[in-house]
Amino acid sequence: MHMIKIPAIKDILKHVVVDLHEPVGFLGQFGAGKTEGVEHYAKEMGAHVCKILLGQYDTVDLKGTPWVVEYDQEGEASWQATVWRPASTLPFKGNPNFPKDKPIFLFLDEITSATVPVMGVCYQLVHERRVGEHELMDNVFVMVAGNREVDKGIVNRMPMPLANRIIWFEVGVDPEAWCQWAQRKYGEAASIFMAFILFRKALLCTYDPAKPEKTVATPRTWEKCIKLYSHALMGGDTKRASMAGAVGDGPSAEFWGFVDVWQKVVKLIESIKKNPEKADVPDEPSLQYAIAISLSGDMTSKTAKLINTYLMRMPAEFVVIAWQLAITRDNSLLASDEFVTFSRKYKVVFS
Repeated sequence: MHMIKIPAIKDILKHVVVDLHEPVGFLGQFGAGKTEGVEHYAKEMGAHVCKILLGQYDTVDLKGTPWVVEYDQEGEASWQATVWRPASTLPFKGNPNFPKDKPIFLFLDEITSATVPVMGVCYQLVHERRVGEHELMDNVFVMVAGNREVDKGIVNRMPMPLANRIIWFEVGVDPEAWCQWAQRKYGEAASIFMAFILFRKALLCTYDPAKPEKTVATPRTWEKCIKLYSHALMGGDTKRASMAGAVGDGPSAEFWGFVDVWQKVVKLIESIKKNPEKADVPDEPSLQYAIAISLSGDMTSKTAKLINTYLMRMPAEFVVIAWQLAITRDNSLLASDEFVTFSRKYKVVFS
């Protein structure tokens, strides 16, 4: 199975799911961002997302409830038959709850946590686009997601005939992709976390199946930390205790040590904005990371010249990080003279 990063989900949805109408599956560690990645890129494509958490479903939730219908026949006794009334949550033909004028992504999440009978219903749903007499709408596209067996969650072994109906991808944990996502979603509030994670990439995910720890760091729990740290009314002791409860004592302690570095950066940013040609460029890698992340968040078409003047005095890796994050957040920067200057100097990045 090929390992992909979260941003690759967008092209998979566009070309494999929509263009070819093939069902795909995403497996990966819990908290890696599979579900949010699928939902984000689906909505970015203008699709309606119908998410079904299969781990909470029974077969009747997919197949429907039995109902007896009586059919009249001319000159003969009436004839009775059992039909199945489908759930209103599924985009079968005739369901008025779903749009007809845009794509519908039927997202079967937690498929590896589903019971074996539910997986049995999915045979037909995934492969034939129907359950019994009920057919999916023509504008419905199917995808699934689940956790891996090695991660010790509630995982049931998937029958091979079902797995064979799906094109599979394994979603990896990627610090750069997480930072780009965090910047898009949380803006300035994420800056200190982006700088910290890029400096200590191994701490984005600390889960080890061989260790019995209850609290581990994952992309999901670091998002919780952004919210905790940004809460203006929460006391410092409560923040520290809560963040340790989200990502673990070790990662939390390292983050709070990095806060001291970040406070130095805040002061330095002011001198950079006043005189980018003469402002100090520190030698410490942790400070350089923090400065690059902070400047990337401040970069706009109006400030690009000033910020790029300073960035060009920094080591290449930090210049590239700052620009990559900036253009991911604001595509209009691609048209700036400063980006042209940067891309010419570091053209190897775009080759």
